[in-house]
Amino acid sequence: MDCIRVSQNLDDYLDGELGRIRQHAVARHLYACAACSAGFTFEVQVRQLLWQKCRDEPPEGLRDRILEALAVIDPTALPPNAFPGPLPGPFDAGRDDGLESGH
Repeated sequence: MDCIRVSQNLDDYLDGELGRIRQHAVARHLYACAACSAGFTFEVQVRQLLWQKCRDEPPEGLRDRILEALAVIDPTALPPNAFPGPLPGPFDAGRDDGLESGH
């Protein structure tokens, strides 16, 4: 496998989505090619950084503020076509899926 094909398969390799034969071909190339190995290391570091930074907790009280803001919305005052389909949950007045709403 050459550098271009490794580059094209790198995301799938990192995600574990390659078949066994292609996975081994990429791994062999990464072991033998310093440039691709450096690119692989960089990609791994970027993914680790994103994973660490995206795990931050939302600010304290954000959930409560969102729920309070949603609680004051009158769904009947929304303009027509504000939503592409029927509203789910308690706003869904006309269920046509044959299921009972439980209310």
